[in-house]
Amino acid sequence: MQCEYLKNSDEIREKIAYLFASKGRKIVIVAFVGSNAIDYIPNKDNLQIYCWPNSGATSANGIRLLQQKGVKIFFSDNMHKKIYWAENRGTIITSANLTYNALSGNVLQESGVFIPSNDFDIDAEVSHLRNIRLAKNEEIDDLERKARITGVFLPSIKDKVMTFREFMNLSCKPKIKILNYCDERSQESKKEIKDNIQSEQKLKTVKVINDNDVENVDCFDVGDIVLQVKTFTDIKDNDTGMIHRNNMHPLRWLFVDATTYSEEDESYLVAQIKPNREIPFDINDANFISAFKEVFNSTDWKYIIDKQSNVKESFWVKVLRNMDLCS
Repeated sequence: MQCEYLKNSDEIREKIAYLFASKGRKIVIVAFVGSNAIDYIPNKDNLQIYCWPNSGATSANGIRLLQQKGVKIFFSDNMHKKIYWAENRGTIITSANLTYNALSGNVLQESGVFIPSNDFDIDAEVSHLRNIRLAKNEEIDDLERKARITGVFLPSIKDKVMTFREFMNLSCKPKIKILNYCDERSQESKKEIKDNIQSEQKLKTVKVINDNDVENVDCFDVGDIVLQVKTFTDIKDNDTGMIHRNNMHPLRWLFVDATTYSEEDESYLVAQIKPNREIPFDINDANFISAFKEVFNSTDWKYIIDKQSNVKESFWVKVLRNMDLCS
């Protein structure tokens, strides 16, 4: 049968959809898997994906979402091939990764060739890959942490962001720390923090995007991700920080790029100095915010976080249950 030239991303995407509508055996060999890779695969049954766990290029969240749907993911270092194969349907050999940039038709210029037969020996191709191993949670978490530290993986408006419910369905969730904050800093304090980080990290210039005081700085490392909660002091409630009932946007993400000490504020703090990276889940959903506020305001701090300031699974479960009750 005659091969078909695929001259752009649209034609490649349509042919991938044709291949992977099949219920039979399917294999993808690509360098990079994007956050929304799952959107390009109609049928995830009997699918294996081989990719390169290159921080800043392959998305940890994209891997987790595929695994959640039963897709088997394997890692192979320094692998740059792009092959899409489906039993009894054919093979695509292309320049396009399994990412939005490659397949949307709006970013990169891609091309490929469709081979409509079973002549392509996919098993031989897999056997040529080096250092193949099953993608396990520890390596996926490491992939995510490296991307946070380098700040290379910058989200675009088309990156897929998990819902909180999708996050809760993950078999192994990334660790998230939580901190509350109240007042904005003075200009003197902001300048001190900026100068400290610039000096400590030996940088020519620094822009502090976000920061938060911490009681125990030893609990925080560069690469951590923090959910910040905007609270106010309720004197009636023994000075416990609570989310104000009228605050419709009390949450924001902070990526820890530095830790330092402020003499002006007499406190240690964590700071973000690089742009946002891939976030664990969407915190702007109204149902999630409402459920989070109610559970947070009614839960003692010791039941929210552990000794390392990581959010306890039991707290997330309460938020999800509250969402279910309110929906």
